[in-house]
Amino acid sequence: MKSKKLLGLALFVLLLILFYFFITYRLKSIIVDSFEECVAAGYPVQESYPEKCVANGKTFVNEELKDESIFLTPLETKLCTETQTASVYRGGNYLKVVKAFLGGEGNFYNLEGESITCRKVSSQSRSTDCTNIENIENWEQICSN
Repeated sequence: MKSKKLLGLALFVLLLILFYFFITYRLKSIIVDSFEECVAAGYPVQESYPEKCVANGKTFVNEELKDESIFLTPLETKLCTETQTASVYRGGNYLKVVKAFLGGEGNFYNLEGESITCRKVSSQSRSTDCTNIENIENWEQICSN
């Protein structure tokens, strides 16, 4: 009697698992033809500018954000298009390029495009740029590759 109950419970659990995979497969096979449909179907949205949603191997871009008045300087545009596997952030008068394999460390630039090297040394021997960069609390992501 006990084994029949366990067998019945096992079959019930197996049916639930099969039902879950069937529903998941059906949802993934929904045809997606736009950014809005991709988001509505529950696919993840990449936090980039503009936002991107990937469904069934196709990438959809949030076209509405393309027209917003975000202004990228020529340097920002260059860094956003030429740096692979990186994110570019703006903080005050500085830009930070963070590459995925650096684990959060980044390369810094002033708005004139000059590279700034900040080493972890005593704060008394740091440049004004490095001190200013260290004090920036909110970096705004302007693009991500």
